[in-house]
Amino acid sequence: MKKVILLFLILLLVSVVDARETKNSPDNLLRFDLVSYTPSPVQPNDVFDVNIKVKNIGTDVVTNLKVSISEKFPFTLDKQNEASFLSLQPNKEETVKFSIKANNNVESGEYQLAFNYVYDNYNQVTISETFNINVENIGKTVSVYSVKTVPERILPGQPAKLSIDIKNSEKSTLNDIKVNLNLTDPFNLLFTTNERRIASLAPGESSKVEYDIITTADASSKPYSLPLEIEYFDAEGTKFLKSNKIGLIVDAETEYELNIEDSDLAVYGKKGKVTISLSNTAPSNIKFLTVKLLENKNYKVISNPKKYLGNLEPDDFETVEYEIYFKNCFFNCKGEIDLLMNLEFKDDFNNRFEKQENIPIKIYSRTQASKFSNGENGSFGFLTYIILIIFIYFTIKYYRREKNIVQSLKQALKSTVLTILKAISLLRWRNLKKIPEKIGKLWSEANDK
Repeated sequence: MKKVILLFLILLLVSVVDARETKNSPDNLLRFDLVSYTPSPVQPNDVFDVNIKVKNIGTDVVTNLKVSISEKFPFTLDKQNEASFLSLQPNKEETVKFSIKANNNVESGEYQLAFNYVYDNYNQVTISETFNINVENIGKTVSVYSVKTVPERILPGQPAKLSIDIKNSEKSTLNDIKVNLNLTDPFNLLFTTNERRIASLAPGESSKVEYDIITTADASSKPYSLPLEIEYFDAEGTKFLKSNKIGLIVDAETEYELNIEDSDLAVYGKKGKVTISLSNTAPSNIKFLTVKLLENKNYKVISNPKKYLGNLEPDDFETVEYEIYFKNCFFNCKGEIDLLMNLEFKDDFNNRFEKQENIPIKIYSRTQASKFSNGENGSFGFLTYIILIIFIYFTIKYYRREKNIVQSLKQALKSTVLTILKAISLLRWRNLKKIPEKIGKLWSEANDK
């Protein structure tokens, strides 16, 4: 009996944990994520698999990339220690896997796993980094075999299904297995409690527990670590309690709105100023935003087309002003054209995006624009017509008498100016009472000229 109990006490507990430890290259061209190491925690004398995801987060193509593991206590290589890539395109990623063995005499603790990488873009200089690996010398009985969510990346404010596979890695049956998921903000349970029970697991058998979860609508886009407790009994009735952590990802897609915030009247054949607003309508951040107004057949950008706006937090906005020349149009002219905007930015996980969006703007012909202008300056237009009628009247009058068009135009201009000046003088307060008398006298003098 003592041998059986001793056997269970020295067995190791294995689980799969999403590590999500990140390292960036010195030039911020590459990002290395410790996606997982299995089993986790690592036990003495274990051979465990390390999965490292390398992603090109820059704009240049990475060439001749080599990633390798350095042997350092308590870790030694079980298989090949290098992965090579001739090229890695921007925004592309690759996952490299290494098999590593833990020393049999290592004590419980956190140890550093060293890895090196080298590539042409950084002058072929070898760079060394480390990831933390947790080693525990405890009984190996039950393991978290896998953790999955549907969808894989949880959306803020949306429900998701969480599935956890529990496996008996013992050589005898485990009984009364109790799984407790302790959710923290921004996660909440739906339609259920946090406890799940499994009656028993035979050696090598696995069982799945599921939870319906939901995040708050304003949940930040990032990885989250949640505590998971597993309580169980062995065949002899000995109680075990194991605390693990599982990793979940909340990731809201970037969403934004582009609008014409303000503008001069857009007229074919004329230039004007246009103010464009960009609003972040998602619960995630828009980082390192650069906008560029692209030209097309309808317009030419006079001002600097490319502008850096920086970071946009959720429910934030920025505006940018451009001076634009709208090209002439003579046939089949549209009443609305599109401004073409190019956007470059990164999300909360430093994934790079480049998008082009059309922004509609109403545009008018010169004739249509003049109608708007006349509508705004009706009094000025009316006075212009009156002055023009007076000038024509005097021109005809003098031409009938002089029969000389040049002389008639000169005299008509003088008489028109005189009439205007005398009309303005009537607007003085002391002369208002004499308006009828002065109008009669003014008309007589004009006719005598």
